[in-house]
Amino acid sequence: MQAMKGMFAIFAVLISVQVNSCDKPVHATYGPFFSVSFYQEFLSDFHSNIEKLTGCKVVMKIEPTHKKFILALVQGDAHMSFVPEFYYAALKPYGLLAVFESKTEFRNILIVNRGERDNFDVNQLSGKTILVSGTYSRGYIMLNEWLKETGLAHKVLIDAGHRHDVIAMMLAKNKGSAGVISTAIFDRLPDNLKDNYTVLKKSQPLKSLLLVSEQAPNGARAAVEGSLLNMNFGKWGAVTNDRQYPHRSEHFKRQLKSLMEPL
Repeated sequence: MQAMKGMFAIFAVLISVQVNSCDKPVHATYGPFFSVSFYQEFLSDFHSNIEKLTGCKVVMKIEPTHKKFILALVQGDAHMSFVPEFYYAALKPYGLLAVFESKTEFRNILIVNRGERDNFDVNQLSGKTILVSGTYSRGYIMLNEWLKETGLAHKVLIDAGHRHDVIAMMLAKNKGSAGVISTAIFDRLPDNLKDNYTVLKKSQPLKSLLLVSEQAPNGARAAVEGSLLNMNFGKWGAVTNDRQYPHRSEHFKRQLKSLMEPL
């Protein structure tokens, strides 16, 4: 009888391990928008709860470039991620589903060092360097639209490929005259540092989408949905049909097509 009880105990443990085991990790892949520490601060509890609900380890990776980030999405290497809303129409055919959209009104802003602002007009940026994130980013598109509006297209140097927090630090060290950064970073700066900058351009509120791939482990989508309250990265809610900047969606479709052609 004792031996039989022991066998039942071992059997129960094996069943428990099988139920809670996971055949592959959940790859949480994010773009080079923010630092690793920024993502960890706001998403660590979110990731931990997904691990608890699925039994799968969440492996976070920050892709170093926008190109590698986009390729990870379309090639199924990213099981979940955040993307600008205008990416979605082009990415959806690759098995990516939007499960939540952002409700916090983050914006992109073009800031200039206040030292550059004395008797300032936009033409003073001619020949200067403006820092911005990658060429597939919202900030890059906003900057180019603004340059056309002000007649500065081809008159400034665009230094692309920087995280938002890096742009803030570079401007603080006078390694650039202006830059486009997210209010998610700018609003976190100390007031004495923010006072060094003047905002030249502010975008409309920007919408982001939380995507889950059909390549994700079983139960990952449900776990993501069940972990929303554990995420500390703004407010999120149901996906709506309200689309911003439809012309940017078409532009990104062309960018993605060009990016995929050599593959």
